[in-house]
Amino acid sequence: MQRSRNWVVAAIAAVGWAIVAGLPLTFFGSGGVVVEGPAGVPAPGVLLVQNHWIPLLAVQPPREFNDCFVQRVQVQCTLTTQARLAELVANQTVRCEIPHYAKDNRGWGTCWVRGADGAYPADSLNLVMIRDGLAMVDPLHTRAFDAEGDRARRDKRGIWAGTVMPHSNQTGSLTGGAQVENAGLIEIRDVSVHLYGVDAPLEEQRCLLNGLDYACGLLARAHLMELIAGQNQVCRTERNKDDGNIYGLCGQAGPGGRDMADGATSLNEMMIEDGWAVAARGAPKDYVRLEAAARGNKRGMWAGQFVRPAEWRHGQR
Repeated sequence: MQRSRNWVVAAIAAVGWAIVAGLPLTFFGSGGVVVEGPAGVPAPGVLLVQNHWIPLLAVQPPREFNDCFVQRVQVQCTLTTQARLAELVANQTVRCEIPHYAKDNRGWGTCWVRGADGAYPADSLNLVMIRDGLAMVDPLHTRAFDAEGDRARRDKRGIWAGTVMPHSNQTGSLTGGAQVENAGLIEIRDVSVHLYGVDAPLEEQRCLLNGLDYACGLLARAHLMELIAGQNQVCRTERNKDDGNIYGLCGQAGPGGRDMADGATSLNEMMIEDGWAVAARGAPKDYVRLEAAARGNKRGMWAGQFVRPAEWRHGQR
């Protein structure tokens, strides 16, 4: 008992000395992690404290300069958002609470700047960013800031003084030129969209053809690049509540940009039909039939042997 009491006293003394010395602290609790110390701003809406990369909970900053217009003139609201956040935390001590969210391993945080009296104010940086119109509201894990977000928009504060293009990371439509991140993931207007119902190999996955090892993941990525080359893509997107990712049904955009071109086949279907991806668990039955046809015709990866991408990602070789 005495040894336990001595340990507690020593621990309290160490924490007290760190606070007096101004050193950063990290606390671990049942609800998550609390970090405290100087903060950097590596990206809009993101703090770096104690080597923790902390996206601010519920804060959705504009991610590219042409998200904002004032009297039809593009303004760099992304840089404005990042600069304002950097100003708020400059030479200050910041405390962030980072709870755990089921099936989401990102460290979303609510953060405060310590005042001159050593206390933390009631208003978090999250609230200040939304209230001042420096960011939109992301309702993924909380709706606590909806009212302030609506008020900032109504009062035309910050980015709302002009025209803001809603960030397409919720349910909706997303159109533009696409970049390929991997054989099942494309990026449009700075939004990463997973091809819904598609289980595709990562670039590093290897397969066998005629008994020889080859880079099937790299070839699958190249095939998707070939499918989208020179075309605008349109994706009907939806955020998955379980993992926070954006999933989409994507294909060549029609003249209006809102829907796929007449007669166009989705990228989702083509990747499976051409044998460079398989139907994901829970995919539509049409995708399962396309996979069976690709297997029967020995297209793509089906020309040889391979481990299904989901199993390969979990270590099966």
